[in-house]
Amino acid sequence: MNRNFERDVLREAFSIFGPLLGIATVAGPILGGFLVDAAGWRFMFLIDIALSIAAFVAPSAYCPPARASGPPSSTYAAPDCSR
Repeated sequence: MNRNFERDVLREAFSIFGPLLGIATVAGPILGGFLVDAAGWRFMFLIDIALSIAAFVAPSAYCPPARASGPPSSTYAAPDCSR
């Protein structure tokens, strides 16, 4: 998130992302249990395909492209893992 949001709106982005993650953690198993009871476990495979397609398309439609942190390089540099 540090790459995609300016420093002044980063707090707002985290304040939206955090509660949504908490709600999804609670609502996911409840909704999944309801769908399995209502439609059967085989139906979950069809839902999985639709959600996978949506999860692949949504970021490209709604998220800004990542900003480069420096000039482009013609060689591959290994990530800094010294932290």
